[in-house]
This record gives sequence, structure tokens and C-alpha cells, in this order.
Amino acid sequence: MPDGALVRFESPLTCSDDRQETDFRVRKDGAKLRFFRLDGNGPYRVRHFYKLKWSIVPETKVHRTVFTRAGEPTKEMLKCA
Repeated sequence: MPDGALVRFESPLTCSDDRQETDFRVRKDGAKLRFFRLDGNGPYRVRHFYKLKWSIVPETKVHRTVFTRAGEPTKEMLKCA
């Protein structure tokens, strides 16, 4: 289980504050898994996590675009020269 993964349970789980949630963010604390709601509240403990039906939700990661200054040679340009 990767740290920061978004986990979706097949059936809603009832939290200690009587809210029912299906989506949680996972934070690893050594060998322990801590579950946080998407609004950041938590941590919650999920008993028998590996026995429940769940899946990791794929997320699109947006990377920062880096622009070079006009007229300044890039590393690739210097390799070709």
C-alpha cells in the first residue's frame, strides 16, 4: 500500500462521528496504516482492512511545467554542439 493512496471501499464505513464514508486517504506510520477522510479529518482505524473489499483509486498527477529563458542554451543543445 503506497503512502498517500486514495482507497475506496465497496460499502460505506461508519466512522466514530456517525458519518458514513467510502473514500479515505492512507498514511503509513511505520507498519501501521492510518486512514483520513478526504476533508483531512482523522485518523481513523479500520479493523480487518485486508478482509474488506476495497480498491485503490487511480489519480492523475499534474507535474509542473518548466520553461527555459529565450536564448539560453539547454543541456540538450550543449550536448549537440
